Amino acid sequence: MDWNYRLVDRTEANDGNPLVELVEARYEDGKILGCTGVYMGEENRDEMVYVLLQMLRDIEANEVLPEKYAPGKYNKQGDA
Repeated sequence: MDWNYRLVDRTEANDGNPLVELVEARYEDGKILGCTGVYMGEENRDEMVYVLLQMLRDIEANEVLPEKYAPGKYNKQGDA
């Protein structure tokens, strides 16, 4: 089984408001079997590319955060 990241146009499901989502598509024999849940969503392809490039810049420029910042564990007093 193969996979790659793909963009899915979800404008119709978003009440006509522009929305493009990044998903992981799974293939077998060259045919799409299905997609995973959403990795991220933006208004259009250009915005998606912009955000992905910004993500790369941010993770290259910053160290990995410790476990205490994982979802559901963030200190609500805002220690950064």
